[in-house]
Amino acid sequence: MRPSFVSMILVVSLSVLGASCSRREADARGELLNVPTPTATVAAQPIIDVSMKQLLDNPKQYDSKPIRVVGFVYLEFEGNIISEGPDKKYSRPVRDVWLDVDSNIRKDHAKYHQKYVLVEGTFNSNHQGHMNLSTGTIENIKRFELATRQE
Repeated sequence: MRPSFVSMILVVSLSVLGASCSRREADARGELLNVPTPTATVAAQPIIDVSMKQLLDNPKQYDSKPIRVVGFVYLEFEGNIISEGPDKKYSRPVRDVWLDVDSNIRKDHAKYHQKYVLVEGTFNSNHQGHMNLSTGTIENIKRFELATRQE
């Protein structure tokens, strides 16, 4: 009677151990067990066309949203910004949005500096650029191209 009880405990223990090992192997292969397959996908947000004036006047309204804007761009050391237009009184506009530009944009500095540019990216009203001097930042820039002045 005693040997059959020990045999039964041994069989149950090995079964539990085997199931545990096969689960770890499945997880290691990237197979998820007992996880429902998602049926819906998250739709991408549409890009919002916004003027520089609207963006500068209401930055919180566009926070974390994909935007498209045309403005006057400065690409300078600690001064990658977009504004409504060139500022005749000051060397740098008082109201602007910081641009989180990548190396590809930076290398074409002469092409874009002090010109009107169409910019598409995600607006972040909580990041105000270098020394917090800007109204917000356009991040994750997907499109950056010369544009005609938008009246």
